[in-house]
Amino acid sequence: MSTQINLGGAFTLPGTSTTVNRMGYGAMQLAGPQVWGLPRDMNAAIAVLREAVASGVNHIDTSDFYGPHVTNQIIKQALHPYPEDLVIVTKVGARRGDDKSWIHASSASNSSTLSTTTFATSASTRSTSSTSGWEE
Repeated sequence: MSTQINLGGAFTLPGTSTTVNRMGYGAMQLAGPQVWGLPRDMNAAIAVLREAVASGVNHIDTSDFYGPHVTNQIIKQALHPYPEDLVIVTKVGARRGDDKSWIHASSASNSSTLSTTTFATSASTRSTSSTSGWEE
């Protein structure tokens, strides 16, 4: 059983009532080597996410271009339905080329692969997003 700890305290996101612990989890390295493809050990990736949340992490930084499309799917598989206090922060504005390059692209579709219905478009504005679900 994990012990919850709150390293660094917590803060409230400006213009919202959402409070997150300063220690979050960056999901970039959940994908395979060079942030491309599936992880070498999917069960370990899922276990890492579950342990992070059990230990008190209540925000995860991700993007659909990690993998690409891999980390959001792992997060959903490991944690959905999401704990009420979990905040998932995603980035938009890039995509991955077949050659593993990082290409500029503006899209808010990242939230659909996580099955989230709301995402913050700025510190003080909230927008709804339709969800398409994740193909299993």
